[in-house]
Amino acid sequence: MPPRSAATNALTIACRRISRSIRHGSHVTDYTRGLQVNAPLPVTLPKFAMDIVYLQRRRTFVAPTKIIVVMPGETEENPSITIDLPADEMKQAVDQGASSSETTLVRLGGPVAFANFVIRQPGAIKVRAVRDSTLIRLGSLQVVEGQQTVAPEEAAN
Repeated sequence: MPPRSAATNALTIACRRISRSIRHGSHVTDYTRGLQVNAPLPVTLPKFAMDIVYLQRRRTFVAPTKIIVVMPGETEENPSITIDLPADEMKQAVDQGASSSETTLVRLGGPVAFANFVIRQPGAIKVRAVRDSTLIRLGSLQVVEGQQTVAPEEAAN
């Protein structure tokens, strides 16, 4: 398993809907305490979205090369969803936005939406960034089946 890094701040909000408008601002319909599936698994969600935020100090910035989504029952070494990131373009944009302050942060991210998102079994949906050979935890969502409840500490990772 690749090493993990805690040098980066990150957040992922899993949701059904992300919308932004000039008049009303941003609106997110999110799964705050996990995703309870009240149907036999596997299920297909018509739409599933995540708003991913990746923060790192500008002076030590190393661009991640990809985002992976690890579904329940999968391993981080073999995820079913991989999103390749244009590292050279990100680094160029970061360099162009550099200021004289060494304490500024680089913020990367935005919404990612999936159509016909299949959940095959209960467990954690994990989101990770890959930077060099290091995995950075961006968040997770606990999927439970039936009338179970999700404890806040299980949904927080």
